[in-house]
Amino acid sequence: MTSVVKVRAAKEKKMKLSQKIAELRKSHNWSQEELAYRLGVTRQSVGKWESDAALPELDKVVQMADIFGVTTCLLYTSDAAD
Repeated sequence: MTSVVKVRAAKEKKMKLSQKIAELRKSHNWSQEELAYRLGVTRQSVGKWESDAALPELDKVVQMADIFGVTTCLLYTSDAAD
């Protein structure tokens, strides 16, 4: 299953941004450290995003969308509004 398909399926399950980041990272078989390196942030930052302790800056969301091959809308769409 591709990253886009996984996240679309995840949206149907009402996943938060933090869960989407973790799912996409895992679908690429990357550690938090690997994603952090690609984004120019610390592993702790990625950990905070995935645990809902913090939100990534918009520029990092744009970078993640590019890296994972998805749209920023797919990452940031509020499932709670559905």
